[in-house]
Amino acid sequence: MEQEFAAFVDGRFTDFQRLGYLLTGDWRVAEKLVYAAFAKVRRSAGWERAAQVALVRASLRWWRPPYVGDELLQSLSRRTRAMVVLRYYAELPDGDIAEIMGCSVAAVRTRFSRVPTGRTSRRPFHRLG
Repeated sequence: MEQEFAAFVDGRFTDFQRLGYLLTGDWRVAEKLVYAAFAKVRRSAGWERAAQVALVRASLRWWRPPYVGDELLQSLSRRTRAMVVLRYYAELPDGDIAEIMGCSVAAVRTRFSRVPTGRTSRRPFHRLG
């Protein structure tokens, strides 16, 4: 099991670090949060989902100065930003986002209905991937 987990971490670390960066806007913090998420889920079943949940929830607790990246992402609350990253970067369906965020599918959809879309794109966050 230890070798399988090590292979999982080796294979997925970069993707989780990118997800962490999109959630926090800071590569060093993202790396720390990813390591913490992997340490937390080491003995869990379903490492992928458990690590996503741990990383997103840790990023919601982490305080940070305003992110200086994409203006649309910068303007979002932490929870909304996490949902946007999970939908457009991780390409997760609403049900999975709701599970990770600890809310209902209706809450996810309501939050997305209120996200500013920008004037030039119907899918403003397509550059996240």
